[in-house]
Amino acid sequence: MRRKREASFGRQLNNARLASIATSHNLVPGFTRMLRDCDGELEKFYVAESAMKALGKEDRRRRLGSKVGHLFGRMTSL
Repeated sequence: MRRKREASFGRQLNNARLASIATSHNLVPGFTRMLRDCDGELEKFYVAESAMKALGKEDRRRRLGSKVGHLFGRMTSL
């Protein structure tokens, strides 16, 4: 079972990998809102997403509504 799970992620699972997955998962609602704000038009969405690259990490997360949370029993700085 573990090998199958690791193969599906393409590498061994560890805390860093799990933190990455959790971070991505936490950003989905923000990207969903962004797509809705772009009337579901992917071209507009890609322009809006690309414009966020100029922002700092904190500003990007704030814009997406991402919250820093507890992960693996400790605070993360994701």
